[in-house]
Amino acid sequence: VSAINTSGWEPPASNTTVFVPTNTAFNRMIKDLGVSQEDVLADTTNLLEILDNHVISEKVTSKDLVDGEGFTSEAGKSLLVKIENNTTQISTVGSTAYISEADIPVTGSIVHIIDEVLLPFKKPELKPILEVLSERSELTNLVEAISVAGIEFEPNVYTIFAPSNTAFENAVALLGTDVASLLNDDYLINVILTAHIIPDARFKSAE
Repeated sequence: VSAINTSGWEPPASNTTVFVPTNTAFNRMIKDLGVSQEDVLADTTNLLEILDNHVISEKVTSKDLVDGEGFTSEAGKSLLVKIENNTTQISTVGSTAYISEADIPVTGSIVHIIDEVLLPFKKPELKPILEVLSERSELTNLVEAISVAGIEFEPNVYTIFAPSNTAFENAVALLGTDVASLLNDDYLINVILTAHIIPDARFKSAE
């Protein structure tokens, strides 16, 4: 509902089929894309295409869905039907969804509830956090600190304020120690990293 209200998406005309993702499906899409809900709602061009990819310009009940049959969404993307073990899935460019509740009648159309968002584009391949950090030569102290602390990043959205090697050197100078000694201080390393790594949050510039 938030996506529809924010994008200004017009409800489909009569004699259409709408695949409606659950809230859980939207949250999973946000996590998979590595963005925030605010980012998704702000990009109205992509959002409108995503919403259009859930609409077929004909009325299709569950009995009309045939294994191997394809439809074209209002976004111009192919939606392929696969039926197996009494379950029906819809596949498109960037995702596959299962129909969890079918044949909900609405004015002039029919609705099927699905467990994934039907993305009209391929999901970006996101690198693991440590791989990204390790590619930066100015972050070697941070990478070593994370390794020493034994921090494992679960698949999630994080904000990391990544201190450079110079930042580490400035910090140890203030503490009257050196980087090697700091890295051997488990308690201090964990305190420092906790202040720089925020799970389930995402910040961006105000530009």
